[in-house]
Amino acid sequence: MRGTLKIKVNKKEAIEKFVERDFNAIPTEWVRTVIDHLPDLEGEASAPLPMWGTMWIMNFKQWGEKLYESSEVVEECDKHKDNDGHSCIKCDSYDEEMLGARNVVVEDEHGTHSTAIYIYDINGEYVIGVNGAGWNFYDGVWDKLYDFFGLEWHKQEIERGDK
Repeated sequence: MRGTLKIKVNKKEAIEKFVERDFNAIPTEWVRTVIDHLPDLEGEASAPLPMWGTMWIMNFKQWGEKLYESSEVVEECDKHKDNDGHSCIKCDSYDEEMLGARNVVVEDEHGTHSTAIYIYDINGEYVIGVNGAGWNFYDGVWDKLYDFFGLEWHKQEIERGDK
């Protein structure tokens, strides 16, 4: 007998489903090849790509647009250049090797801050990358995006086909 089963998932499982459904992994070198062969990409053509060898195409354009709007171009902060003990979002996101790339900025219970996530608009397709390695992206990348988009799948029952 086939039917549907309603189950509740925890937040970790919900985040895993979110990544599985909404992102497609591609090698960073493919992204570089596409960028190098498309004319008129403005800032993306010269922006550095993150160190991690995989990037992800976003399956929902609206979400890509929202992330892109919440990003800032990484640039040096002249105001705090001398490390006067103060900080701002430019200081927070400053990474010399990522100068010119668009860093995703999020707001949470700790305030507004940069992330390890960078976003690129490549001919109308939004691609994200992570500048970092040696840590679990489910804690610090995917969980931040899940919260950024206001998802609460872990608070709802979801239907699964009965096997």
